[in-house]
Amino acid sequence: MNIKRILCAVDFSEPSKRALEVAKSLSEKSSSELVVTHIISSLKVEKGFQKWKDITEKDKADYMNELIKDAEEKICSFLGICRGAESIVRIGIPYETINEIAMERDEDLIVMGARGLSYTKGVILGSVSESIIKSSSCPVMIVR
Repeated sequence: MNIKRILCAVDFSEPSKRALEVAKSLSEKSSSELVVTHIISSLKVEKGFQKWKDITEKDKADYMNELIKDAEEKICSFLGICRGAESIVRIGIPYETINEIAMERDEDLIVMGARGLSYTKGVILGSVSESIIKSSSCPVMIVR
């Protein structure tokens, strides 16, 4: 398999950190492009809006822009991906948005952790990972 483009989905959990290390190594060995993505759950954003009374559309847009900015900074600092990889942060349903990005960019491989921040004890595979495996149009590598 000739890998030219790798998409690594992260949620800033330890499993996603390990997945990123594997993706970086694979990218270096195959001289492929590495893109790191973080998806902010639109369901969590909507739940956050419900807590505020009289929120305006401008307030919503400002809040979402701040979430995206914070996530972009976190990708750069927490995961150490300031150089050598592009980053994409979006708000959406995680598995759907990851698949959309992979299709838009014609990615050859998606790399992600087996479990993320919503880890439940005893669960072997996270719900986003499982959904990606079932719906992706390209190969998926799950890192434990």
